[in-house]
Amino acid sequence: PKTMRLVQVEVMELPPPTSVAAPPDVHLPREGDTRDTGWASLWRSVGRSLWRAPATRRRPRVPDPGRGLPRLVAWKGPLLAVANDCEVVVHNTTRGGDALRLSHELLSEVLALEWGPQAESVLAVGVPRGVLLWRIFDHRDAFCSFFPDPGGRPVTSLSLHPHGRFMFTANAASEGAPPRVWDTCFGTSRPLGSAPAAGLVEASPRGDWVVAARAHGLVGLLHTAAWRAEELEGMPGVTAVAWAGGGGACLMTTSLSTVVHALGLPGDGFAAVDEVPSSFEVDLDDLVPDGAGETGAVHIAAAVSDPTCSHLAIVARCEKLGVLPYVAVYAVQAHPSLSMLLTDRLVFDSGVVPVALAFRSGAESGEDGLAVLWSNRCVSLFACK
Repeated sequence: PKTMRLVQVEVMELPPPTSVAAPPDVHLPREGDTRDTGWASLWRSVGRSLWRAPATRRRPRVPDPGRGLPRLVAWKGPLLAVANDCEVVVHNTTRGGDALRLSHELLSEVLALEWGPQAESVLAVGVPRGVLLWRIFDHRDAFCSFFPDPGGRPVTSLSLHPHGRFMFTANAASEGAPPRVWDTCFGTSRPLGSAPAAGLVEASPRGDWVVAARAHGLVGLLHTAAWRAEELEGMPGVTAVAWAGGGGACLMTTSLSTVVHALGLPGDGFAAVDEVPSSFEVDLDDLVPDGAGETGAVHIAAAVSDPTCSHLAIVARCEKLGVLPYVAVYAVQAHPSLSMLLTDRLVFDSGVVPVALAFRSGAESGEDGLAVLWSNRCVSLFACK
C-alpha cells in the first residue's frame, strides 16, 4: 500500500476551560460596539434567537475545577476543534492562536464531535438531549441550531452526509433506539429504515452507505440510493468504524480484539456486498513500551481513517497498563483482501497517553495531517512529509 509518513509540526497547549451562564437568547454587544443597544437591538436579537443562538460574548462564570478535561478533537482545514465537558474551542491554526469558544446552556456534556464535509465551516456536536449544529463565520462569530432528539436521549455518535444536507445520529446502545436521519434544512428526522438499535453510526465518504452498529454484535447497513436497510449477522460487538479503498470498504474493529474486519460495500446495492468480511490481525506488540513487563491482553481501543481512506490510525489498550502511549499509523489496502502495513508510531512523552485523534479533512491535496489530543492537555499536529 501507498504509505504516509508524518512529522510533528506544532504542539498546542490548551488553555483552561470556561463556561457560560447567560441564556442563549441574550446577544451581548462586543466591547466598543457603537450600534444601537436599545429596544431595536433587543428586538433584532430576540428575532434572531428564534432560529439560532449566538456562540460568543456571554457572561463568564468561574469554571468547575473538577471538569473541563479535553476529550474530543476534530480538524478541518485551518480549524481545529477541541471539546471538553462543557464547551468546544475552535482554534485557527493559521492565525497564531486565535480561538473561538462555543458555549450553550444545552452544552452540559460533549458526546460527539464532527466537522461537516462541505466548504462552509459547520460543526456538529452531540449533547445529552440532541445535536447542536454550529455555523462558524469567522474567528469571532458563530451561530447554532438545535436538533432535539425525539425521545430526549443523548446523541453519542453522529455523521454528516458528504453532500451536507443529511445528518445521521445514534444514541447510547443502552437506550435501545434506532439511528435517525435528519434533514438539516428543515429540522425533521425519521428512523433509519429498519436498522437495529445502535450506539454507533457512520456514513461512507461517498455517501452511498451508512453503517449502524452496537456493542452487542448487530450491524445495520443502509444503502442511501434506495433508503433500504438490512442487518449483517455474525459480527461480534463493533467498537469503531472506519473506511478503506476510497470508501468502498468498511473497516470495523471489535471489542477486546486485535482483528480489523473489512466489508466490501460497492455502490450498486446489497446484491454485491461481501457475504463474509475479510479480516486482518494487527500485531500490537510494537505499541507496548519497553520494560513494561506483564501487560495482559492487548486490544484495539480506537481507530480512525484518513479522508483518502488509505490509512488507519489506531490506539491500543491493555489490561494492566490501560491506554498505551503510542498512536500507530497503518497503510491499508482493502482489495483483493485486507492488508495493513505499519508506517509510523507517534508518541509524546513518558507517562502521556493519547485521548483522541482525528485526521485533517477539507485540506488541499498534499496537506493531509493528523491531530492527537494527549492526556497532558496538549494537541500535537502532524503533517505528511
